[in-house]
Amino acid sequence: MSSLRRFLPFGLALLLLAAPGAAQTPPETAAARQLGKEGVEAYRANDFATALDRLTRAHSIVGLTTTGLWRARTLVHLGRLVEASEQYLEVTRMTLPEDADALHRDAIGLAEEERLALLPRIPAITLTGALPDEAEVILDGRPVPRALLGAARPIDPGQHEVVVRRGDEEMARPLLLVEGQQLSVELTSPEPQTATVQPTVAPPARPAPSPLPAARAADEGTNTQQVLGWVAIGLGGAGLVVGAVTGGLGLKTKATLDEGCRDGRCPSALHDEVDAYGTYRGISIGGLVAGGVLAGLGIALLLTAPDEGDAAVSLRVGPASAGLVGCF
Repeated sequence: MSSLRRFLPFGLALLLLAAPGAAQTPPETAAARQLGKEGVEAYRANDFATALDRLTRAHSIVGLTTTGLWRARTLVHLGRLVEASEQYLEVTRMTLPEDADALHRDAIGLAEEERLALLPRIPAITLTGALPDEAEVILDGRPVPRALLGAARPIDPGQHEVVVRRGDEEMARPLLLVEGQQLSVELTSPEPQTATVQPTVAPPARPAPSPLPAARAADEGTNTQQVLGWVAIGLGGAGLVVGAVTGGLGLKTKATLDEGCRDGRCPSALHDEVDAYGTYRGISIGGLVAGGVLAGLGIALLLTAPDEGDAAVSLRVGPASAGLVGCF
């Protein structure tokens, strides 16, 4: 038997030449032979993911005891012990024709031996607990049939998660199993939350603001118009003052220019006075015009406001000052 074990890694390609009971075409058999060869080579190189891919496809085509045996061995290395056990079992149940090669028969015996050695390594989990009918048990993302609750079920070693779901509520429990472990887990069901309907209480109605009395509304309108009128008068007065002051400075500068300039020409020493005169003249005109407009607007606002008594407003402008005099 030991010589057969040493032969199998190198003789798979030869075994695939004879497919007992197979009904494949020569091209299919040749393709399966190549896949099987690549699978064994990947297995020997510890590339078990590639080995599983190639051996699974080869086994689906020819279904030999040898391809099944090597596929089961690959699953063991990948930690998929439960699936490996089922693959070993499939090989042991294969029926061979009487003229089948002895190596195919020996592969069945090897599958039986390796399966018996594997079974004690496979963990088992038992899910127990009194659960309501509407509760659902989910293990690693797949629903668990009710018939399997309370029964030991083989499971691969490693990390797992069991979830009990009831309506919109669920309880999750992580599990870690090692080879050969027998674990019993008692499940509890989450309690569904009952929606409590709170009575809707309308907020108290806020009383509508009472309309202002007509007299109070009129007073507020009057006060606003009077404030605007006084603001305009103040700004206008300031403009008139600026215009008057700069006008006086301009007159003084012009007197200096009249004395120093002849025939419309001024010496260079008076050029600064010429520029200053132009500036004073522009500011004076602008200040007087703007001040007069604003003052007039303010007076109009005051005069057109609702009467609260006799009112009189007068504008006084002096050589170096301007102001308003009012009686209310």
